[in-house]
Amino acid sequence: MKKVIFLALLLLSSWQVSVAVTPSVDVYVAGYNGNFAKLWINGIPQYLTDGTYCARANCVFVSGNDVYVAGYEENSQGKLVATLWKNGNGQRLTNGKEWAEANSVFVSGNDVYVAGNKRYEDGGDYGPVLWKNAVAQNLTDDGWGSAGAYSVFVVPRK
Repeated sequence: MKKVIFLALLLLSSWQVSVAVTPSVDVYVAGYNGNFAKLWINGIPQYLTDGTYCARANCVFVSGNDVYVAGYEENSQGKLVATLWKNGNGQRLTNGKEWAEANSVFVSGNDVYVAGNKRYEDGGDYGPVLWKNAVAQNLTDDGWGSAGAYSVFVVPRK
């Protein structure tokens, strides 16, 4: 019995070694360096902003050949503007009159979802927002100031 168990372990051990081939992957990292929002692809930095104002890249999502990055860039009035970059081109999700940030992005089919936080248009408290194709939807109308959205994930219904 001991011989059979040892042989089975030896076969299993050698099988794991032979199939443990690591496929090549591309690694994307969103972040910042100083005032620059940056995206690193396989360790090579890509600048999303010119560094004039403080900016951050908070999340990256790759869909096909397109690379989406959610974050923000401060404007000349000191307000954070929620921004979505697609292939390095920025799209403002807010008007820059009030503070806002984009924290997470997810792409499903032709739809781009961004989760973040912004101040109510009337200057009230901050609260969680979901942008679908750049159209904002407030996620709560109560508890602003004690609520936030930091990640989004989409599962298509069957």
